[in-house]
Amino acid sequence: MAAHQRFPLFVALTIFVLILAGCGGGTSLKFPPPQGSFTNANLNGSFAFSYSGSDARGFLAAAGSFQADGAGHITSGMQDINSGFGIVTNAGITGTYTVRPDGRGTANLNSTAGNTVIDFVLVSGGHALVTRFDANAAGSGTIDQQTSTAFSNAALAGSFAFSVSGIDAVENPLAAAGNFTSDATGNITAGVNDSNDNGGILLNDPLTGTITVGVSGRGTATFNTGRGTLSFALYVVDGSHVKLIELDGTPVQAGDAFRQTGPFSNASLSGPFAFTAAGADVLNGVPFAAGGVFVSNGAGTISSGTQDFNDGGVLTTNATVVSGSYSMAANGRGTLSLATSSGTSSYAIYPSSGGVLAVQTDIRFVTIGTVLQQ
Repeated sequence: MAAHQRFPLFVALTIFVLILAGCGGGTSLKFPPPQGSFTNANLNGSFAFSYSGSDARGFLAAAGSFQADGAGHITSGMQDINSGFGIVTNAGITGTYTVRPDGRGTANLNSTAGNTVIDFVLVSGGHALVTRFDANAAGSGTIDQQTSTAFSNAALAGSFAFSVSGIDAVENPLAAAGNFTSDATGNITAGVNDSNDNGGILLNDPLTGTITVGVSGRGTATFNTGRGTLSFALYVVDGSHVKLIELDGTPVQAGDAFRQTGPFSNASLSGPFAFTAAGADVLNGVPFAAGGVFVSNGAGTISSGTQDFNDGGVLTTNATVVSGSYSMAANGRGTLSLATSSGTSSYAIYPSSGGVLAVQTDIRFVTIGTVLQQ
């Protein structure tokens, strides 16, 4: 099985914790009843969701929105799906859901694109972690409560940073990050992006295009880049967050866009940070993940840090960052370099309201990740 099938690039972790209370006689196990005060009423209103993973034909991406009535019913909704089985756009959704006292829940989404089951964990503020939970596909992502006042081009005018990942035309791993600025009519007046296509790097690539937002919160985006014209469906969460899913036959990418607010300089990255990145080691055709912490001085130098790597099951833990540097331009794009005894990792970075979005720009590793202030 190809690396992109074993480990899709667009990674979002969903953790479900089962607490073992004790063992009865023989081999029977006893679990405590769920504790807490969550009910179906905690999922009430309009929500956007997205997840990515794999199905029987490889990479899978899905995004959409639904209306929950607070009593266990999904009264309406829509979704877009892109997989090896084909592209489905704007397919209607109805269904049911159940929220357990501890915040875990299950939703059955009935659609003309096929019925699916997702499990989720409510976190806070209308946010939930989600995993696809049926026999037809696997994937993980998020659910976020929507703000309907942001359902317009005018509400989204300004600058956003984005990161997306998936596969290219021959199903090799592909990842990109960038930013764009749009006006009140949806014209992208400025933009730039960096992409890594199976180790083929395209840096500081100009981006133009358009975005259009409908009254339902679903819209479309067209990005003109050095890799061609890319078409996306978008689902607005609020004025600072949009979910993206590509609707081209290939490449296929999915991700998120978050509001950017300047001015930007090296001082924009100052203090302690934690980060994770995941994707593929294209040299060996295996999954790759990295995580760590570092401290930046606000003037372009990484003063200290530690990293952990999992390269297809080969583990490197607690690797000291022996040197590092970064540079942040006024347009909201920057570069980051971290050197350890295991090698040097290079990234293009874009600060945003969702953290510092990063795409790796080394020829061996294709990853995206997020850097968050500690």
